[in-house]
Amino acid sequence: MNADVLTPTAAAGWSGSVWPLFVHLRLHYQLVFLSPLFAWGFALGGGEFSRRAGWGFLSFHVFLYGGITAYNSYYDRDEGPVGGLLKPPSVTPPLLGFSLAVQALGLALAALVGWELAALYATVMVLSVAYSHPRFRWKARPLLSLLVVALGQGAVGFRAGWLCAATPPLPLLSSSEGLLGMAAAVLLTTGFYPLSQLYQIAEDRQRGDLTFAVAYGPKASFRFSLTCLVAGGLCIALVVLARFGLRDALVAFSAQLLLWWVVLRWHRNFQNEVMGNFVTLHRLQLAVSAGTLGYVSFRLLLS
Repeated sequence: MNADVLTPTAAAGWSGSVWPLFVHLRLHYQLVFLSPLFAWGFALGGGEFSRRAGWGFLSFHVFLYGGITAYNSYYDRDEGPVGGLLKPPSVTPPLLGFSLAVQALGLALAALVGWELAALYATVMVLSVAYSHPRFRWKARPLLSLLVVALGQGAVGFRAGWLCAATPPLPLLSSSEGLLGMAAAVLLTTGFYPLSQLYQIAEDRQRGDLTFAVAYGPKASFRFSLTCLVAGGLCIALVVLARFGLRDALVAFSAQLLLWWVVLRWHRNFQNEVMGNFVTLHRLQLAVSAGTLGYVSFRLLLS
């Protein structure tokens, strides 16, 4: 028999051992739910489409976020629903090396775009180790975990989009719109984070992870999230008002009002039910992501 021929048994073995590694990257989640932060920074930072911007986007949303998600999965070993996956595949020993290799490839790609983007990329890699590794396990500390998500996804995601938006990048610190835009990204990311823990309270408690939702409970999580979402929404409205005028600001503010109403309604009708909360959160995130990407795309096409 030709050794180069892949038999059905070998093919099944390959798909059964290798494919789950790629599933753990949760690329659909990174591309749909996290990309609006990059797109928001890209739009405010100049919005010049280029090959450089494309490589920067791929380095973050495929290699970085995918790699650190797989890295976290290696240590979490979730059996119930997680962000983007109703039933995650089993964790196997190769997942750790695979997740690190994916991150390393993305770091090389980010370095081709520029040293500033590579520095941001490396910062998130370090934060992910502190977040997930048992020696540090910041995920198990409610305030430290919020800090990691606020910086690693909110601030860095926005800044990465800003850096890729123009050549050379526009100065951020001297731009009031840019700083408000970054504040909005941080606040909305931080606001959604405790909501993403609501359907994992039992599993996190069993694992010994004192997440925000475990430490403070659903009521405090909703109140904290609503506070962040309101503050972030006001920042968005102010940025849109300054950049695009009153009509766009009213549209943005109306969209934020709808978001607040939905989260408040969820809060008032909250039931500690895993599947229902998983579906509710993902539908909400999908609606916010679609609305943000749609609006940003519309504005970039008009510019």
